[in-house]
Formats: sequence, structure tokens, C-alpha cells
Amino acid sequence: MANDIAVSENNSIESFTGGVGRLFTTIKGEDFSAKLALNNAIADAEPIDKHLDKWINLKDIVIQDVEFTDEDESTGEVTTTQGIMVVLVDDQGKAYRAFSNGVFRDLQRLLNILGDPNTWPDPVSVKVVQTVSGKNRFYNLRASLTSAIK
Repeated sequence: MANDIAVSENNSIESFTGGVGRLFTTIKGEDFSAKLALNNAIADAEPIDKHLDKWINLKDIVIQDVEFTDEDESTGEVTTTQGIMVVLVDDQGKAYRAFSNGVFRDLQRLLNILGDPNTWPDPVSVKVVQTVSGKNRFYNLRASLTSAIK
């Protein structure tokens, strides 16, 4: 198990409900190149906020439970919370990451309707949009009716 990828139960997005370090991925394969592709998608993912409202030809998805620590500057109190990191991988292998429950929920719906990306005839074009409400920002995922926008 030392070199195995720990995936969520049945590698199912529906069963992905917490537990730091758990992982869901549509990058398939147990060989070295698949594991390297998964590692690189996570490690090299660019923040999605630099790519808002830009179309991404979605080919693969990685979702991982993560922990966030934050220190209150005035009190020095450190708090730890759990969250979800979503990585969108395009058809060129470029990866984009978001820490967003909204993008996660939108991906759940997309996969429930369209199925596993490995069964799609072409990548599906998606973009992340931002909504601001007071001091909070929320991200959501939009999909295009036209596949593989160039």
C-alpha cells in the first residue's frame, strides 16, 4: 500500500465526503506514467483565480480533501479547517486548482449527468466564474454546449 494511490471509496465522486488526504481522480492507470501525471496535475496546478471566465477543455479531474490553517494576526490563534481542492486538467495536460465547494458541487452534477470523462467523445469546455457577495467570493463551474472550444 505504500506506493498505492489512496482513492475515495470506489473512486466515486458521490462517496467523496471528507477525510483529509482522500483523493478522487479520473486519471486512470497504475503504471508509473499515470501516477506521475496525477502527481504533476496536483503539484503544477495554477490557481484558478488567474483563469476566471476562460474556457478550459476539461479532460480529467482530481479532487482532494485538504486542511487549511490560518493564524489570526491580532490574537495569534491558529485554526484548522477542512476543505476541498479541485484540479481541472485540460486536454493539453495543463492543470488549474480551486479550493471551492461550489466548483466541487458543479463537478458532481456534471459527472452525474455526463459520466466519467474517460467515456466522453471529446473534452468538455468549462469555465470557472466568480460571484462576490460582501467580503466573500464564490466560484462556480459553467459548461459549454459546444465541446472543445479552440
